[in-house]
Amino acid sequence: MIHISTDYVFDGTAHDPIKEVEAVNPQSVYGASKRAGEEAILKIGLLSFYIIRTSWLYSEFETNFYKTMLRLGQEKDELQVVDDQFGSPTNANDLAGAILSL
Repeated sequence: MIHISTDYVFDGTAHDPIKEVEAVNPQSVYGASKRAGEEAILKIGLLSFYIIRTSWLYSEFETNFYKTMLRLGQEKDELQVVDDQFGSPTNANDLAGAILSL
């Protein structure tokens, strides 16, 4: 089983990269529902499973931060972006490849 989860299972207060063993503290219904899925998988006693927590997913399709920044960079001389958020952008093709390799 492969469960795609999210960094939203954490509370967003970390200043260093988050390790998978750190305590969770979801702050939204989305984060809480993803955590509930993780907990259900851990409880059912599967012999083989993966929980993948991904964040800042981007691809050539749909709207995402990466594509928005590229577009705005072409349209404007100067950009204003919040600087209080940290993340690990994840390319959707890379994530798909990693899942297939599991």
